[in-house]
Amino acid sequence: MLADLQAVVGTQTRRRSSENRKWRDQVHAKDAKLFGVRARMEAPEDVIIAKLVYGSAQDLEDAKAILHAQKNLDRKYLERRANEEKVGKKLDEMYKFFGQQ
Repeated sequence: MLADLQAVVGTQTRRRSSENRKWRDQVHAKDAKLFGVRARMEAPEDVIIAKLVYGSAQDLEDAKAILHAQKNLDRKYLERRANEEKVGKKLDEMYKFFGQQ
C-alpha cells in the first residue's frame, strides 16, 4: 500500500513540476538580487495574469492597481497571455475601466 501511495504521489509531483516548468518558460520573469540574495521576480504582466486567473475580489483589485501603476507594460504580451489563460475579457474590462481601449 505504501508503494502504491508513493507511486501516485511521485506521478503527481512530476506532473506538477512539468506544468510549473511550462508556466515558468512562458513568463517574463527576471533574475534580481534582493538584500544580497538572488531571486526570480515575476514581471508585472505575469502578476496581472495570475490575479485575473485566481479572480477573487482582492485579486481583481490588485490587478487593477498594477495595471494603473505600471506605465511600461508589454501590452502585446499581456493580451496574448490573457487570451491563453482564458481571461482576455477580464483584461478588456480593466482597460475599459481606465479608458484604455
